[in-house]
Amino acid sequence: MTIRMVRTAPNLVVGDTPPPPAAKPKKRRPAPSEMQTQNQGQARLAQPEEPEVPQPEPEAVNAAQEATDAAPSETPPDATNITGTAWPRAGRIVYALQMGEKRLAAGNTTHQWEVADDGTYRIRALTEPASMPMIPWFKPGRTLLTSAGRVTPKGLQPQTFIERKEGVAGEIRVDMDAAANEISFAGGKAPLAENTQDVLSYLYQLGYPGAAASGQITVTDGSRIDGYRLETLGEDQLEMPFGETLRALRVRARFGSGKEMLDVWLAIERFGLPVQIRRIDPKGVVYYWIANDIKVAMPLPEP
Repeated sequence: MTIRMVRTAPNLVVGDTPPPPAAKPKKRRPAPSEMQTQNQGQARLAQPEEPEVPQPEPEAVNAAQEATDAAPSETPPDATNITGTAWPRAGRIVYALQMGEKRLAAGNTTHQWEVADDGTYRIRALTEPASMPMIPWFKPGRTLLTSAGRVTPKGLQPQTFIERKEGVAGEIRVDMDAAANEISFAGGKAPLAENTQDVLSYLYQLGYPGAAASGQITVTDGSRIDGYRLETLGEDQLEMPFGETLRALRVRARFGSGKEMLDVWLAIERFGLPVQIRRIDPKGVVYYWIANDIKVAMPLPEP
């Protein structure tokens, strides 16, 4: 008798033995050019704060880079969606201020806004004019405008508007009480028309559905109340200083004397933000505000 010992495989049942762990992918070391690009992007977001106008939240992004850097879920809204429901929760726009049709450099204006969790908003606009020796009557002095109120399904509902000027004692203040249908100035009170805006909130209210097509909006600058007669002039292609071409809806308002006029260009693919403004004052002097830097945080959620 011959005995031979043979080693046999165990009788395995499917599921008894877990599959071997997947090999971990090797981490790719970024190329020097990529590291340089990342460092440059971080440098853009780490700009110093303005003394009177705080920076947006850390997640703020440079609008000039959104088109190439944003994830698919952060794609700007559809061209037809010029709506305040997509208004960013916080942001900042820096404008170059220009005077006259020759567009003489006259300083800069910074808009900063924040929306709190309770639906209240605050917008501040700081204008820092530059001296212009060729125009002796142009007296530069910083001006700070503040608009505060609530965000509603119909848009912005300002409750307080304040103007402060450097070298001028005191302030210009307006209080708007929607519940009492009353607007209060330093000199008295008046009935509050529906959807009344101040000169600062008006620029952002235009981005809400139907606002530009309403035909008229009541606006106060703190010293008077005007009925802005609105006209939509169509779409323009704007070559912006930060290297982008933006599609913008141009809305014109006529008010006050026959000379006064305000054109606002609303960026169709940038939440309807005002990226260019042209104003003719009562004396016929023309001013331009051209956005040269835009930063926004997360958009507001749909109501």
